Amino acid sequence: MKKFNSFLFILLFTYFSNAQVTTYIDFGDPNDKTTGNWNNITTTNLSEADLIDSNGNFTGVGLNVDDIFDDYNPIGTNNPDVSLNFPVTATSDSYFGENQTFMGNLEPTGGFILNGLDNTKFYSFSIFASRTDVSASESRETLYTITGLTTQSATLEVANNTSNTANILNIKPDASGEIKFTATTGPGNTNSFGF
Repeated sequence: MKKFNSFLFILLFTYFSNAQVTTYIDFGDPNDKTTGNWNNITTTNLSEADLIDSNGNFTGVGLNVDDIFDDYNPIGTNNPDVSLNFPVTATSDSYFGENQTFMGNLEPTGGFILNGLDNTKFYSFSIFASRTDVSASESRETLYTITGLTTQSATLEVANNTSNTANILNIKPDASGEIKFTATTGPGNTNSFGF
C-alpha cells in the first residue's frame, strides 16, 4: 500500500444545479463509495455515461475524466460540518495530484468533462475537498477552473477543511453541450510538492 505524506488538489465531489436539480458526485477510493443517490467516480471507474440526480433520476449528462489525477487521498475529514449535509464516505476521500514529482508521478492538473448538457441553461458547482492532519502553517490551496461558454475559477483551502466549499455559479455549456473542470495547485499553496 502506498503511504502518502501530503496531497495537492483534492477533489472530493461537485454538484451541478439546473432548475433546482442537484447531482452529487463523489471522487475517490473505489472501496469507499457513497451509496444512495450519489455518483461515484473512482480510480477504477473514470467515467459515467448517465449521471443520476439527488432523486435517483437519470439526467442524460455524462462525465469523463479526461485529465487523470495521481491517485486518491484516503485522509479527508471524517467530521464534516453538519450544515454541508454530506456523508463521511464522500468527505473522507478524494483525488489528488502534484506539481513536483512525487513517488515517481507528476500530475500537475486533473480534470473531467461533463457532456450532454443543455446549452441554453446555466449550471452551478459547489466543490468540497479535505486533507486532514496538515500543519497549521501549511497551505494546500487548490484552484478549480470551470469552462463552458465562459470560464470561472475559485480557490479552496483544503488543509484540515471541514466546512468550506469553492462555488462557481451560472456557467453555460459550450455549443456542443460540454463543461470542462480542471483542478491544479492554487496560487497560495505552500506545500513543497504542490499537493
